[in-house]
Amino acid sequence: MTRRGPKRSPQPEAAVPQPSAGGMPRWVAFLFLLMASGVMAAVVFALARRTLSSLPALAIGPKFETVYYQAGEIFNSSGGDLRAGWEHDQIARMIGRALIDASNLRKLREPGEFAAIGRERGKSRVGVMFQLTILMAALERQGEPVEKWRPLLFPYFDKLKGADFTLFWTDVRDAWRRAFVMHGLRPGMARLGAATLWLPYGPPLEFFVSRGLAYADALAADAETRAEADTVRRVVLTVLRQWTLGPGPVELRLLASDLLADALENDEIAAAAEAPLSAVERATLIENLRAFRKAYIDNARRRIKWLMRIDDRPQLLPDAENRIGWYAGLGIWTVSGLAVSIVAQVLLAFAFIGRGGAALRLSSLWRYSAMFSVGVVIVGIVVMLAGWEWVVADLKAMRLQVVFAAIGAAIVLLVLTCFAASSVGGSVLARLSAIGGQASVFLAVACIVICLLTDAAISRYDRGLAQGPNDYTMVTGTDGETHLAALRAWRP
Repeated sequence: MTRRGPKRSPQPEAAVPQPSAGGMPRWVAFLFLLMASGVMAAVVFALARRTLSSLPALAIGPKFETVYYQAGEIFNSSGGDLRAGWEHDQIARMIGRALIDASNLRKLREPGEFAAIGRERGKSRVGVMFQLTILMAALERQGEPVEKWRPLLFPYFDKLKGADFTLFWTDVRDAWRRAFVMHGLRPGMARLGAATLWLPYGPPLEFFVSRGLAYADALAADAETRAEADTVRRVVLTVLRQWTLGPGPVELRLLASDLLADALENDEIAAAAEAPLSAVERATLIENLRAFRKAYIDNARRRIKWLMRIDDRPQLLPDAENRIGWYAGLGIWTVSGLAVSIVAQVLLAFAFIGRGGAALRLSSLWRYSAMFSVGVVIVGIVVMLAGWEWVVADLKAMRLQVVFAAIGAAIVLLVLTCFAASSVGGSVLARLSAIGGQASVFLAVACIVICLLTDAAISRYDRGLAQGPNDYTMVTGTDGETHLAALRAWRP
């Protein structure tokens, strides 16, 4: 008789992970989506970094000090007009500091330094003009009345009769552009970078004109020195005329034109010219000088200032620059949607892999993920069309409200899409994770397309800047320079 052991109770079978609707285990599907979105996001990051690195607002700042010192070495080892222009630039900066600091003024009055400032540089006699500015500043600081300035100052003014006051500014500007190109900026962007440098000629010019004309008035009070007063006035008018006509920084040209118009409104100053103007000619010249300045200011006010510039100068190519800004705003919106998708996919992975995703049909979920991705892009386009000025102001001020709004909108769209996809099964959290994973691929593709469009727009913008005329003409058009036709024909 066979002996039987105790009867064993049946053991439960080991739990086997349920495959997704397509036959793929859920954890494999999750890893596949995570890897795909990760690779795509890395591509987006690389393209965005390359695109942003060419913008002056982000590219110049970290390199500015290096570029500045390297450019200084280039200037100091150069010769000819470039060296002369660089010396003019540096002397003007020193005078600007000396006008507010007596110690700097004393250094400029030292014999060796003073003589070096006044030496001839090519055909230009700007150095003598700077010497006069330093002398007038020193006399004023010593409390000497203007009437006693004559013995010291007039020999310098006498040297400047009919002189040339070229700044050699274009040579310096072009050297700065080359320095920025050497550090990775495109030629057009290097133009913007060079334009952000502090222009030092304004304070010395204003001081020279105001004190020089005051000195001329003191000379004119004495009949014996009235001819000398006319010489001083002609020198001042010549400086202002030449610096208005350029070439030179647009800010300096506008300042010189304004000072010249003010000076010509004085009867005695206008009469000092070797070929005096009639009343009608003088009124026309003054009107044209005012119109020259007004044309720039009016056009500049209509051109918004965006993140492409690291200063407050107006746009030179507004259509091209606004197109880049539009792409950048849409890119911020799309990248925010991509970030929300990846975060939802990772944070809610437990629901997707676990029991909450057991009944989830991934093959049926792709259309909802595509709907969410398209919705993010469409909402971004609507915001850029309807709230362009708000987006620009936010980017310029770096408040990042646009980013927060884009993240919030993406979260809302993701939740709405999740509830709309309830027919595909699975828990709410599982659907959020799955939609985030699938949508991240779509949104990454959209971001790559936007990056490529932005880069192409930047390239066109850069070529336009590199090939464009001077800043004044690019803001006003060719009509602005026509206001100076009468000034070109007039000689003080």
